[in-house]
Amino acid sequence: MAIPVLVKQPSESRNYDMSFVGLLVDGEILTAITTYTQTHAVLAVDLVFNGAASIVASGTAVRRRLEAGTGGYVYKITVRATTNLGNALETEGFLHVKDL
Repeated sequence: MAIPVLVKQPSESRNYDMSFVGLLVDGEILTAITTYTQTHAVLAVDLVFNGAASIVASGTAVRRRLEAGTGGYVYKITVRATTNLGNALETEGFLHVKDL
């Protein structure tokens, strides 16, 4: 499963979907989001998480609106969720903030 990459400008506000499809077995869906975090390089302005994260795409992905961030920095987004089968899963992706 490839790690997703999103590119946005610092002034943009956009939804970022994190897919769990490659981690789920047949019939398994996400039931709860346990954590949604970001890490970044030192001195970068934090991303803003606007609103609550939600489970989308028929229970296989988590969506969150991201805003702000520092141009030229790469942020790692980590999402942990639980499933209807009692599994605790984690996926991650990267967000490049660039002045295009």
